[in-house]
Amino acid sequence: YNVQAAASYVSGAHTVKVGLSQQFGKYPRYNNANGDIYQTYNNGVPTQVSVLNTPLRVEETLDANFGIYAQDTWSLDKLTLNYGIRYDLNKQTIKGQDAMIGRFANVPAYSDIAFPTWKDFSPRVSAVYDIQGNGKTAIRAGFNKFVTAQTTGFAQLYNPTALTTAVLPWTDVNRDDIAQGERGCTYLTANCEINFTNLPTNFGVRSLAQFDPDIKRPYSLAMNFGITRPRRLFRAPD
Repeated sequence: YNVQAAASYVSGAHTVKVGLSQQFGKYPRYNNANGDIYQTYNNGVPTQVSVLNTPLRVEETLDANFGIYAQDTWSLDKLTLNYGIRYDLNKQTIKGQDAMIGRFANVPAYSDIAFPTWKDFSPRVSAVYDIQGNGKTAIRAGFNKFVTAQTTGFAQLYNPTALTTAVLPWTDVNRDDIAQGERGCTYLTANCEINFTNLPTNFGVRSLAQFDPDIKRPYSLAMNFGITRPRRLFRAPD
């Protein structure tokens, strides 16, 4: 959800503008597959299966992506100054889930995982000087800070659960067109047509690094300086 508002005030040499924005919401995903498996054939002959860690529910929430700013354009004869400040606040959370039990993976329950609240001030400053006062030649300079756009992307990187698949050999021993077998069974024995040898023991559970609790929101600094002068592209006929 997005809420935005802005207002401007013009008075003489000044053009003032203030505004704010607020973004919030949740990002849930649900994954299910019949039997937690996809069967693959080659010319009608069973060859392999893709096993999944379904059923799965994952959710992150954007608690707040708030911004408020104020800026002014000040005209002083040949000089025009643009200056302003913006404040940003971003808060993300991973929503806790109950244990998720599937045919090939068991995802343990976990509680909400909160992330650092990012708070940033971003200055915006620029100046343009019209050398001759006729709009033909101008010197310009500026310095601006921009924080990276964020919704729930950072939280998704550290979510303990995500849809995971693994491809395993399948031999349809009894030719019933149903891939039979559970983890731990002995391949090519009764009711064990899937080769689980290469399936990791932690299949379906993400192994994640811990984020630095003091991590800061990425940002970029933009600086510019130049001279602008229009050029005549075509010469008028004599």
